[in-house]
Amino acid sequence: MALPIITYGNPELKKKANLITERSPDIDRLIFEMYDTIVKSNAVGLAAPQVDRLLSLFIVIYNDFNQVFINPEIIEYSTIKGNSYEGCLSIPDISNYVVRSKKIKIKYFDADFKYHIAEYTNDIAYIIQHEYDHLNGVLFTDLISPLSKKIINNKLEKIRKKKFNVKYRTK
Repeated sequence: MALPIITYGNPELKKKANLITERSPDIDRLIFEMYDTIVKSNAVGLAAPQVDRLLSLFIVIYNDFNQVFINPEIIEYSTIKGNSYEGCLSIPDISNYVVRSKKIKIKYFDADFKYHIAEYTNDIAYIIQHEYDHLNGVLFTDLISPLSKKIINNKLEKIRKKKFNVKYRTK
């Protein structure tokens, strides 16, 4: 079942996620429901805080890449940067460029709680950084230029007041 997405203005989006201490049927179900939510909302990623679960978990589905990240920690950011054009289910109808590292190294547990250290580049690295930010209470709109923020401020206020129309459930 697809979960409702909490949107801009909800204070839960600005909180730091809690570590997951063990695999459980509740975590397995959350992962299943998050996958369903990503597919039904036509997204490329989703973090647990976006579905009102303050847990250190996100999922990325992009082209042939499909990965669950539990308790992730980005341990290395490249100094080479790129422009990532980003949107977010929690901030409907707004997209903007964000400067991000083109390559990252991350440690995490997968859905089976197997430990990994991996490097990712370009689009996958950008998506991971976006979702990882959600676990730390950071939204992509926090990272855009002051001028860009000023331009979208009216749209953000409409989202805060729940004045938007999307094809997925929101809360």
